[in-house]
Amino acid sequence: MSPGSPDGSPATASHHSRTAADELAAEPPAKRQRHNDSPNAAPQRRQAACQPCRLRKIKCDKKRPACTICDTGGQQCKYLDEGVEKLTLETVTKTLLQRFEDISSELASLKGLVKPQYQGQAYGHSPEVSERAAPVHTPSSTNAGLQEPLPSRQLEPSRDFLQIPQHPASADTVLCWEIFEDKFPANALISSLFKPNLADAVEDLIAAPSRLSPLDEENIPSLVDKFLQNVHTKNPILDVEALVKHGRRCADQGIGWDGRSCLVLLACALGSVVKPFDKSIPQSSNVYRCADYPMRQPAGSSSTMYAKELKQADSCFALACRRLGSLKYSLLGAQCHFFAGAGDVGGALNAPSSQLDSTTRKLKRLEQSLYWSAFKSECEFRVELPLQQSEISLSEYPDMFPSPPSPIPTENSSDDGTTDGHTLIDAEELELRQHAVRLCNEEESWYYYLTEIALRRIGNRIVNTFFRQGRSAWMVNMKPLLRMAKEFEVQVSAWSAHLPPAMQHYETTSVIRAPHEGTSNHVTRELSWAVDNRLLEMQTWLYQPFLFYFIHVAKPNLLRHVPTSKTVEPTISSLLNPPPTTILGADSLESIDDMPKLDNEELEILHSLVVPGIECCLKTIDVRSRGHRHHGLWYDLRSIMTASVILLAIVKSGQALWIPGGADAVWGRASGHSWNGSQDPIGGKIGKVLIQFEFWAEESPDLHRYKDILENLVREIRGSYS
Repeated sequence: MSPGSPDGSPATASHHSRTAADELAAEPPAKRQRHNDSPNAAPQRRQAACQPCRLRKIKCDKKRPACTICDTGGQQCKYLDEGVEKLTLETVTKTLLQRFEDISSELASLKGLVKPQYQGQAYGHSPEVSERAAPVHTPSSTNAGLQEPLPSRQLEPSRDFLQIPQHPASADTVLCWEIFEDKFPANALISSLFKPNLADAVEDLIAAPSRLSPLDEENIPSLVDKFLQNVHTKNPILDVEALVKHGRRCADQGIGWDGRSCLVLLACALGSVVKPFDKSIPQSSNVYRCADYPMRQPAGSSSTMYAKELKQADSCFALACRRLGSLKYSLLGAQCHFFAGAGDVGGALNAPSSQLDSTTRKLKRLEQSLYWSAFKSECEFRVELPLQQSEISLSEYPDMFPSPPSPIPTENSSDDGTTDGHTLIDAEELELRQHAVRLCNEEESWYYYLTEIALRRIGNRIVNTFFRQGRSAWMVNMKPLLRMAKEFEVQVSAWSAHLPPAMQHYETTSVIRAPHEGTSNHVTRELSWAVDNRLLEMQTWLYQPFLFYFIHVAKPNLLRHVPTSKTVEPTISSLLNPPPTTILGADSLESIDDMPKLDNEELEILHSLVVPGIECCLKTIDVRSRGHRHHGLWYDLRSIMTASVILLAIVKSGQALWIPGGADAVWGRASGHSWNGSQDPIGGKIGKVLIQFEFWAEESPDLHRYKDILENLVREIRGSYS
């Protein structure tokens, strides 16, 4: 082609070059093809380094079976993905569906266990069913099938331990047993607690500034320390460092009117009256003498012995109550109400979540602890008092246990104020944390706290199983109750034998633990003592229905007072299978005509429950009568009252020989050949109980009623017994 032709012109060449460029821009470059274009292919992940190289943070060539670095250094090369199945969407979906089917089948089987009825009675859940969430699992007879179906009382999840009946096993309820022939009205012991004049006296103290003694602000840090050592260890719901810090600030700058100052005052009030575990009341004698006994020594009282401490505690508490009204629905406000003993904890916990700024792990932990402490306290009250359920038990809390605190630095922390996590903290915070470590062992405290929550669940299930239907179910449905009691007995024994290591510093008997006085500090001994008290209390609830059955079936004709021989120990068969001939009472035992007979095997099981039940009553008086002032002192006094009344009921039924030591172990030996009258002293187990009531009565006026009822009951039964 000639240079002058139209096709070879420069304009034409330029046009072709622009057209080619436009075509290249319009068509994107071809993508690199994948090796596997299957739509169901699993995405390829980058191969991870071996574990030793990852920990040392060095580059790994990822050779198999051992990388070059591990092979050269002679180390064991390990990859985390070894043996892991490569998951796809299909395999994951299939696995999840299979799991859901398994869960559905298990739920169906559980519903089948609780739906059948037994004689139309509903008396609680089987322990092997309700204990599925308990920390300790024991072999259950349900694997072989239930010989007798359980009742139809369907509860929502967790309802079998969140809600319990009102004061089912208290001393007031025992006084209403038919053996005492309707001599005591309902709530005979606690009726004085609900009189308005007692509340008026407290309000007068708060409203009268002239009756308050001034608080020496220099003593605030030491009182806060006593509170943390002897009170906070049982309910660790506070930020220890924050409380210590604000206590020091109140000592330096004065007590303010904010919520933290209110909490400091409550801590000072409790720290003023609380006593270490090794400072219990010494008792020179266990013999109680009435007020008109000749040459009676003046009886000491707690209000006289601790007059100074009580006066200081009253002042701190009154100052704190003046600040309670200004508290809002907040975590701090709920903590103050909890330690003040007010009933507003549930309302504060149910405040909107926006008001409780739970943005940190510490706040979340404190909320969890506060909830479970409030739950435990409500259960303890409702076991003894006829109180209604609160919102705490009507809603299921999402966390089964509170979260323990993060480890705090000790002497192993670096000298430059940094922890192992390379988190900088200032000198004041480090000193506060180390001070908290010296005051209370958080590990032991949380072992105790978590154990308490778990035992409270088991105890509530025992109460719901045996006490929700009343005493009539104990008589009519004794056979299935025997089997369920043995299951619960195994679970309680397993807990006692497998306590956390921090709670196992002591010699153990079958029921209680005897502390070595010199092996550990008083805080550690007190925590273990408290756990053993809880186990003993649960066993007392467990055995009480069978003691009731033993007392009333052994002596069915209560109205005619049929005499029983005191010289020959009765046999099981003669005691537990008498001819049903009489009406027992108008309250719950309408007739024993329908009471099932027990065969020899069931009688042996009943015997194995009655004997430890009597031992529990005796040991309850021994262990919980030590005169230790702590947050559960009132419950101790209630428990020894219950144990005393049950022992007297056994003697009244004519079965004193079943008690080790007989009636003499209950009320002491007679001074002469026989009891002469109302002035005779009372010794034995009940003498120890009466001394405790007399000592604490001026601080708790309801104990006067306890002492009068128990003393009159002893003298009446002792007079008819001799």
